[in-house]
Amino acid sequence: MVITKGVESWRTAIHRKRTSAPVRFYSESGLLNGEVLDYGAGKDVHPYAKYDPYYYHDNWVLLEKKWNVVMCNYVLNVIEHTKDREKVLETIKGLLKPNGYALVAIYQRSKHDTRTTKGFQSGWGVKEWENLFLSHFKEVERLPAKGLHLWRLLP
Repeated sequence: MVITKGVESWRTAIHRKRTSAPVRFYSESGLLNGEVLDYGAGKDVHPYAKYDPYYYHDNWVLLEKKWNVVMCNYVLNVIEHTKDREKVLETIKGLLKPNGYALVAIYQRSKHDTRTTKGFQSGWGVKEWENLFLSHFKEVERLPAKGLHLWRLLP
């Protein structure tokens, strides 16, 4: 399942000149092995396959194969409704090879939901995100990245 309804609300990606902090952490930690897909890539700069319902929507064919690693960075926190976040998690889970895993990064600017001209930002805390992840994945591992909210999710 691919979320296309409400795509405009996802347009929060910033222009980048270098790779985002989550992707740098994953790479330096040896977590980006095999075939890697960035689901909701936005405007990140890196050599991995990219799908984004707004910026790389023509790459939908990437959603027809299975991946060793699917990363989803700063995507879930810009989706306002929990049911839509759950759809994204189920999509990611369905894209994984049997021994694959998902890498998720959440950006938290505030402890409260906020809306700006650029879009929505969730104010959920770590426990709320982990409860959501555990409702869709068997194992949820918080990654030790200083200043970042990152998880590895295993189906």
